[in-house]
Amino acid sequence: MKKIKKVVVMLALLGMTTSSISAQAAESQSNNTYQQNERMGISSTTLSAGETINIIDNDGMAFYVPGGAKISFYISLKTSGSVEMGYKNSKGVKTKTYSGTGKSHSTTFTIGSTGYYKFYITNKSSGTITITGGSLNF
Repeated sequence: MKKIKKVVVMLALLGMTTSSISAQAAESQSNNTYQQNERMGISSTTLSAGETINIIDNDGMAFYVPGGAKISFYISLKTSGSVEMGYKNSKGVKTKTYSGTGKSHSTTFTIGSTGYYKFYITNKSSGTITITGGSLNF
């Protein structure tokens, strides 16, 4: 039986200040982690240019995803923007599954092997974007 989890990304949390800087090659980016809580949805998410957020399970950890699971990942923006979406494995290795420009963005992909995964959204626009809603299903 498939285990289904849904993470709803809606408007950004008030005053979210949990950011860290990480260096990858010659590029630095801000990484925020947004946790889906069983009783509280994410109320508003605004991303600065180049900023990345990670979507994690409601227990504060990466999602346990069985190999072969089909993932559907969707977000909508207040105004058109350029984003990258994908997932990171337990070693932090990123896999980009989508890159595009518009007001709505979606990607569907299959996880190859059982493990723990975080899902990410990166603002590739030159300005700030606001995520107004979305979902992550598997």
